[in-house]
Amino acid sequence: MKTGSIFIGIIAAATAGVLVGMLIAPEKGEDIRKNIKDAVGDWTKKLGNLAINEKKDQESLKPQETEG
Repeated sequence: MKTGSIFIGIIAAATAGVLVGMLIAPEKGEDIRKNIKDAVGDWTKKLGNLAINEKKDQESLKPQETEG
């Protein structure tokens, strides 16, 4: 199993845990929705950065073409 897949699984599980925790917490609905929106935005940025870094890592592993 690839490291990226494991990391994405961990992030997904953590996100699910955060969402369940927010839904159980005794807060007003408006506050919960704002917190969920903020958390999703943060996770989206982190996943985007992960994808960019993974792509760079994959490109760096490709054999270099030589002229000739």
